[in-house]
Amino acid sequence: MTPQFVFRALFLALAALSLSFENLCAQNQENRYDATIITLQGDTIEGAVRPFISSTSSFHTLVYWDQEGVKHKVKPESLQGFESQGKVFESVKLNDSSCPTCYKQVLLCRLIDGPMILYRYYTHASRPHLIHGVKTKCIQFFYIRKAGDDMAIRAYKKNCENSPLQILAQPNNNLQFVEYFSDVRSIYVGLKSKELGRSDIMKLVSKYNKAILERPS
Repeated sequence: MTPQFVFRALFLALAALSLSFENLCAQNQENRYDATIITLQGDTIEGAVRPFISSTSSFHTLVYWDQEGVKHKVKPESLQGFESQGKVFESVKLNDSSCPTCYKQVLLCRLIDGPMILYRYYTHASRPHLIHGVKTKCIQFFYIRKAGDDMAIRAYKKNCENSPLQILAQPNNNLQFVEYFSDVRSIYVGLKSKELGRSDIMKLVSKYNKAILERPS
């Protein structure tokens, strides 16, 4: 085997490796979606994020690339939110009704915007657990927050679409939940009399927003 042959083989191998690396980089670029990131200070960053499935509802950490291709990894505490793939995610503090001063901060998908904002948050158990004798892995929590409030409260929870049908115990914050609608009397009275319930949370939030927005200024 001549030195020229070895050199040529090495050159071709390096060229192929370089081409493969370029293709991989191009593929990674194609697999990113445009995103607008809003920092805690209100600054706007145009960048890109990895694609996420349509049911994605939350991020505990956001990974994005700026326009120079630099990768960033940020926590919800340093953001107001971001928008990508037709969805808006906001940095939200989630209240724990059992501990008024306890909370966790997550980037949550916004379902309804307005004077009252509705969010959805999926939780997945690491292993199946028993609730009323039926195994489940995935539960949806719905949170509500009034515009201007610092914290969102739990409003309703239900199984994910692919989970077996079952009854779940609702958040233990009934007084807090009912009082949250006290500035719209028709909803407040309906909740107190149990003519309205948590399971209608999307309708409740829409009705609340309509009532607030239609009030004379």
